[in-house]
Amino acid sequence: MIAYMCKYAPIEIVEAFGTPVVMMEPYVTNFTQADTLMHPNMCSFVKAVLEEFVSAGYEGMLFTTCCDSSRRLYDALKRRFPEKFFFCFDLPRKVNDFSISMYVRQMEELIRAYAAFSGKMFDPEKLEEMCSREFAMQARKKELAEAGLLPKKEADIRVCLAGARPGSEIKKLIGDLGAGIALDLTCTGITREFKVDKDEILQSYARSLLTQIPCMRMSRVEERRRMLEEMTGELDGIIYHTVKFCDIYSYEYTGMKESGVLPLVKLETDATSQCAGQILTRVEAFLESLRARKAHERGENVPERFTGAGREACRACCPEGCADFTERSRLSREEVARDAVLPQDARPAAGAGGRVRPDECDRNENGRRTCPDGRDKNEEKEYMPMYVMGIDSGSTSTNAVILNEKKEIVSWAVVRTGAKSGESAEKILRDILQKAGIRREDLSLIVSTGYGRVSIPFADRNITEISCHGKGAHFLNPAVRTILDIGGQDSKAIRLNEQGDVTDFVMNDKCAAGTGRFLEMMARTLEIGIDELGPMSLQSKENVQISSMCSVFAESEVISLIAQNKETADIAHGIHKAIAGKAVSLLKRVGVEQVVMMTGGVAKNLGVVKVLEEMLGAPLYIYEQPEIVGALGAALYGAESEPGIAVHR
Repeated sequence: MIAYMCKYAPIEIVEAFGTPVVMMEPYVTNFTQADTLMHPNMCSFVKAVLEEFVSAGYEGMLFTTCCDSSRRLYDALKRRFPEKFFFCFDLPRKVNDFSISMYVRQMEELIRAYAAFSGKMFDPEKLEEMCSREFAMQARKKELAEAGLLPKKEADIRVCLAGARPGSEIKKLIGDLGAGIALDLTCTGITREFKVDKDEILQSYARSLLTQIPCMRMSRVEERRRMLEEMTGELDGIIYHTVKFCDIYSYEYTGMKESGVLPLVKLETDATSQCAGQILTRVEAFLESLRARKAHERGENVPERFTGAGREACRACCPEGCADFTERSRLSREEVARDAVLPQDARPAAGAGGRVRPDECDRNENGRRTCPDGRDKNEEKEYMPMYVMGIDSGSTSTNAVILNEKKEIVSWAVVRTGAKSGESAEKILRDILQKAGIRREDLSLIVSTGYGRVSIPFADRNITEISCHGKGAHFLNPAVRTILDIGGQDSKAIRLNEQGDVTDFVMNDKCAAGTGRFLEMMARTLEIGIDELGPMSLQSKENVQISSMCSVFAESEVISLIAQNKETADIAHGIHKAIAGKAVSLLKRVGVEQVVMMTGGVAKNLGVVKVLEEMLGAPLYIYEQPEIVGALGAALYGAESEPGIAVHR
């Protein structure tokens, strides 16, 4: 079996020898072999390809000079495996008669080289047959599609997938999440439908191969822009995948980002399995934001009966306002604190459905509530409260919120996430139900979020923390436009519009630098408690610099400063400045627009907050319990997904 990694590689020639060919889609856990055979600063994708090649036992590999890293990989593998077959094509940037003839000569050289290596014979008729069959099949598919005779896969969101080497797993993920790829501008996006002339097989094959949708290596990149512009009206957004440190595609991404024509999300990976979590979160959050935007455009942001005639009809029968249409309320700082510690016997009485709400509608002589709101004027309904729970499974803490049918916080809880997120989730479920004075069966819905959202067995659905922080922040303060969430081991900057929809976000989730874990390490090195770090830094008198944000290197710097007899308060202040600088850089990538809200456990650190406010030149909006904003957002999603704000029977 021969491997390849570039769509301009003429793999059909090798297949005409009767040898199977497979495209490289490496998915590795480390670069042990690659760091031995190549420079450690080499592109992560080619290092992953090397790891895959060594472990899979391929017969050889076809290359093109699509980039310097690809050429270096060719050199490294050829030295390491002299007994295997390697061939590298000099890929032209321009497509003309000269470049096509040059590619034909290289194809002829490939045929001679592989015949000598394998002892097999090249079959030109088989090459012509394969290309013609594929071309005819693709043409027939287009005809059937245009005639409406092919079944269409339902997709409420249509995206353009662009960039470099996304792999089939990302494409599958997009489909599994209910979206469709309407335009594939990736460097591997090809159907390999080549029209060939049997009288000039190699020439026509080379021409078809080189004139497909150009990658960023080719000079005809304006064709990519033209195709995107032509389909803009049919697209909802762009998912752009790049390999870390790939300069070629970073230019195109920047241009698309600056144009602002379509919503855009960037997936930057290094071809390792450790990227799976961030890919899932980014793609899910992006599609959630696109769906929310489309819903608002269609006027579906609130149920129909809560607007216009439906609201007026209910007000007519309930002069004081039916509870179904009561405006949302929020607990004050004192009420939130009181609810967390209120003894169960001091709470409002609970009936079969949980906490009882004061009557707000007329009742008949039998005590049953009647509230004709336009749906059924003669129907008598008995009120039963509704409770929804949001649970945010984070790396450091697991947080939960229970809302009632009026979107009031009934109770909340925060516990430390242990070695198993599932066990922490079970513990917080018991705690918050006890605080709320209700039973598990009283919960209508449980929505999970956070990095451990898919590991909570009792959750009814899960939503990304990006969407949930946006939802929770907008609920608490509709003026918020920018969110900075610094959690236990990741940081996020989120941009909201006036409706509270997520319009942009960036994440730092491959490194713990600038997160709660980083602060915990620094506090241990200074031999103080994590809660002491913030107040102590406020006593700083000397400007101490921490140059590295890597947890290991920063710890070495702190140890060096301790050896220099620097004051603990000054070192703590330096640590907070380093974190704040990294956070501000993250915010600038989405654009800082006031009001800026800070969420996550680090928002409780007064030292970090003070430095951030100085750097931003404006105060931060911080909720009384910044850790529960994500869980609150999850609960709000649950409340809005229920058939009605109140449950009747």
